[in-house]
Amino acid sequence: MGRDSAVLRDRANEALRRRDWPEVLRSLSAADPNELTGDELLALYEAECAAEVDRHRAQSFVELAHAAYVRDDDMEGASWTALQMIIIATINHELDLARAWESSLLRTMEGLAESKVHVYVSIALSMRAMYDGDYDSIIAMVREAQELARRLGERDLEIWARQREAIATVRSGDYERGLEMLDETMVGSLSIDVRPSIRGALMCHGVSLCQDVGDLPRAAKWIEATDRSFGACGINLSGECHMHRAQVLKMRGSLARAEVGSHQEARSSRAILSPRPAARGRSTRARSISRASHRRPPSSPSCGTAERVSSQRLHIEGLPLYRCRHAFQTAATR
Repeated sequence: MGRDSAVLRDRANEALRRRDWPEVLRSLSAADPNELTGDELLALYEAECAAEVDRHRAQSFVELAHAAYVRDDDMEGASWTALQMIIIATINHELDLARAWESSLLRTMEGLAESKVHVYVSIALSMRAMYDGDYDSIIAMVREAQELARRLGERDLEIWARQREAIATVRSGDYERGLEMLDETMVGSLSIDVRPSIRGALMCHGVSLCQDVGDLPRAAKWIEATDRSFGACGINLSGECHMHRAQVLKMRGSLARAEVGSHQEARSSRAILSPRPAARGRSTRARSISRASHRRPPSSPSCGTAERVSSQRLHIEGLPLYRCRHAFQTAATR
């Protein structure tokens, strides 16, 4: 390992302890990626998510991290990154790639002890299962995930699973209780210890749910809080999040701020979508809304954008809801 690379890695790891994502990005981007560990490559992925500049480059760091974990025989890390790639590929409509990563995930999870991966699995499955309308099963699933995350000390995953429970509770008809739970998770999402990729999901799904039930004051409140929190931590919103933000601000009368958000969303969308075959013709957002609208149960409120994309086809085919902690092992032996 070169001396310069070692210095950069030390600087990045110190910045990571402070959750200084811009410094993590500067330091690790300047290091040789072949010398980075799986954990450092994942930190670089999170820093790229925080910067929201090049989502394709961020994806490449997940792929490199997966290879590093496999090389080091770290099956928890390999499973975590495989699951991330399933979700990324599904959002990008690269379904063959998602299927390939699913096969990798089933292999790396075989015999894996309880870990954060099992929590992440239940969160991912809850997105797809929302369209089945079996909200009681979803709530049971993510409550178990919350308990596991609590035991493992994975606070951000616990918050995310709690938000999935809040969404299912609202969709089951208990609006007051569900929105109270949502507020709880949105407070948690402002913590500096929550990973940027998860903070973005929490903000997007939370604001989308408020829009879905017509509670624009609540949506605006959390947009304001997120603006302050993200700005203080050097985290930028994704293109989709800018769009949600602009919609709410425009309807609340903040036209100038809404226009800034919509321009940022357009720049982000061009950077993200233009190199991909999936982006030809209509935008990925337009296609995902069109496809998802045919699947939405008549009695269900419309889902948020991120949920629409993730729910329409998350490639964990034939897998039951996560009612046990080893669902992937069970599915793999069938």
